[in-house]
Amino acid sequence: MLNTDSSTWSHFVAGHPDASIFHHPSWSRVLARSYGYDSCAAVVRRGDAITAGLPLMKINSPITGRRWVALPFSDHCRLLAVDDASKVRLVKGLVETQTGGRSPRIEIRDFIDHSAVMGTRAYLHELELEPDSNSVFGRFKKTRVQQSIQQAEREGVIVHRNSSMAYLRIFLTLHGLTRHRHGVPVQPRRYFRVLWEELLRHRRGFVSVAWVGRRPIASSVFLCWNQTLTYKYSASDPAYWSCRPNHAILWDAIRWGCEQGYRSFDFGRSDAENTGLRAFKGGWGATESPLVYETIGGKTEDYGHGLTDRLMGIVLRKSPAILGRAAGELLYRHVG
Repeated sequence: MLNTDSSTWSHFVAGHPDASIFHHPSWSRVLARSYGYDSCAAVVRRGDAITAGLPLMKINSPITGRRWVALPFSDHCRLLAVDDASKVRLVKGLVETQTGGRSPRIEIRDFIDHSAVMGTRAYLHELELEPDSNSVFGRFKKTRVQQSIQQAEREGVIVHRNSSMAYLRIFLTLHGLTRHRHGVPVQPRRYFRVLWEELLRHRRGFVSVAWVGRRPIASSVFLCWNQTLTYKYSASDPAYWSCRPNHAILWDAIRWGCEQGYRSFDFGRSDAENTGLRAFKGGWGATESPLVYETIGGKTEDYGHGLTDRLMGIVLRKSPAILGRAAGELLYRHVG
């Protein structure tokens, strides 16, 4: 095991083409500082060099039990390897660690293809970017996306990007309203403060805000690193949905990514049964691929999708917003 803050791990992920922001040491610090997890990376070495690696969070919860997760609150976290032999060695080592009693179950946000693990399926949507943003625009569905972007322009929607705490506070106001509307607990305030300290203020992400006049009507948080722009959070005022502010924000971010030389726009996870969300992302020209979560030493848990969670959603929607904030402060660290 290796400390994710070590220069050896930083050098490995910085040089791997498949590394995402979720492999970056700063993301591990966000999770560890926000939720009190212990972080490490499981690695295979060849001499002094790492040839395979996977970041992990060690969770010890009275609610969801003891487990190692790669990684909590991350739509995906691929096992990184320079060759197949190194990947096989790392998977074998993780299996032996778990079956030998040296770790609890290990949950991995990737398909690792081993008989000792079991998987669950969702989908990942990724849009290939290119320097010419107009060419990317041409791949969008005309009625679903292109016309909505044009409508936002007619409605006078203006999008600004910023990495400041002031913009993050604007997002948090809309985010709280959106979560209450959906009946979902709000992440702890500390999480977003640490997200700003570790990522946004170091230009590894930004906040976009859509305005009509002086009124903020939608906002999103994007993370960016290693030529991939990741769409992490979104919130909006439903009174202004007819202005298509979310389309305006996404198009502004995609266009910025093209101008900055990014090669991929990550729309994130969609559950298999959420056909509406999958169609929305597909309308942007994103490629859909299977997203499999696997577990070594137990059944894969999909927290947030059971009957208890649906009942809690009904209660939160009908309760004061402060209850959703309190629930988030109490529960989030247990369900990552």
